[in-house]
Amino acid sequence: MCLLPNFQEEWIDAFKGDYTNLVIETLSALLQNKEILQDQILVLRIADAILKHDSIDEDIAKLKVGTLFNLGKKSQAKL
Repeated sequence: MCLLPNFQEEWIDAFKGDYTNLVIETLSALLQNKEILQDQILVLRIADAILKHDSIDEDIAKLKVGTLFNLGKKSQAKL
C-alpha cells in the first residue's frame, strides 16, 4: 500500500512522505463521518490502512482494538 516500497532513492523521499501524509489525512477524515463509524468492518479496514503508513499511531491502534473487541474478535484485539 505504501508508495514504491522497494524504491530507495533519496530524491523521491519527499514525494513518498507527501503521499503518506495525504493518505493518513484523507483516511482520518473519513473516520469523522458518523455513517462510516457505524460500519465496524469499514472502520477496521481504514484503521489497517492508516497503520500501514503509520504503525505507531496510538489513537488508530486504540480504535482498531476497540473495533475488534466490538466485533467479538477478542483474541485478535489482544495482539
